[in-house]
Amino acid sequence: MANTRITTRQGEIVTLDEAALNTLKGQIRGSLLGTEDPEYATVRKVWHGMLDKKPARIARCRGIAAVMAAVHFARDRQLRFSVRPAATMFPVQRFQSLNEGDATC
Repeated sequence: MANTRITTRQGEIVTLDEAALNTLKGQIRGSLLGTEDPEYATVRKVWHGMLDKKPARIARCRGIAAVMAAVHFARDRQLRFSVRPAATMFPVQRFQSLNEGDATC
C-alpha cells in the first residue's frame, strides 16, 4: 500500500505513510482501497452517477466496529472524510460529495 496524500479538515495536504495505512487496514474488517486497486473505479461512484469524485482512500467497512475504527482514525489525524451508507440507504447517499484527497468510510 503506497503513501497517500490526503486533505485535513483545515485544508492542508498531508501524507499518510504506508505504516499508518497498514495500521488502519489492520483495525478494520473489510478492505482499504486506493486508486491503485482494480475495484476503486467502480466502488467510488455514487448511485446516481452525477458526481465524479475521487477520494484518496475508501474504507469498505464490514460492521459497526470497522466504521468506528475508520472514523476514529480520520478524526485523530484531523482528516476530511465522508461516510457513505450501505446501498440499502441510497436516499442518504445522494447528498454525499467527496473531493480528491478526501477519504470515505
